Amino acid sequence: MKEGARKYGYTFVDTTGTVCDTYHPKKEGYRHIADRILEALPDARFPYTDVAKDSEYYSDVEFMYTHGYMNGLTDTEFGPDEAFTKAALAQALYNIAGTPEVDTGNVAFSDIDSSDPTFNAAAWATSNGVLSAKNGKFAPDSGITVFNFVLSLVKLSYAGNFVLAKVIKTMVLAFNIIKDFGFASFNTTLSRAQAAHMLVDYCGI
Repeated sequence: MKEGARKYGYTFVDTTGTVCDTYHPKKEGYRHIADRILEALPDARFPYTDVAKDSEYYSDVEFMYTHGYMNGLTDTEFGPDEAFTKAALAQALYNIAGTPEVDTGNVAFSDIDSSDPTFNAAAWATSNGVLSAKNGKFAPDSGITVFNFVLSLVKLSYAGNFVLAKVIKTMVLAFNIIKDFGFASFNTTLSRAQAAHMLVDYCGI
């Protein structure tokens, strides 16, 4: 049984020496066993092994993943403490915007190939003034600072259909982010977990 559990990716819960090993359980006992099994099993919807369920950012990362707004660095690693890059920000904002159609006919970056998965997101972000490219370079791997992040959110609130209430709420969120980090921390590079947390707040606007 134990080997079979491993074969199919389940966690084996051994009841040897417990009350379950001696007595046939009643309804409550079965419920207790089921609860222990569910606790032992990994969450099939959440693939990232480097974000513990009791971690500060678990719910934020889970929200961003389950809504399709952020992907991990690999299939099983989110990289919560890794630097949040410009490419990752472009992709996240593009996904949150609903992955709108992008006219890429006149868009070219010397550091992002048109076949790159983030190309459309970068093209959308620059075309809408949310992010910028200099001398044909998008700098996809550059880290996003607190200032870069809040500025992008404010610019995004102006892009597309102008809604005054959303602009005001975004400005308030941007101010609170800066206040939380401290006004002397404009150039602090965000981690992916921190970015996920603040993007969840933005999605709630």
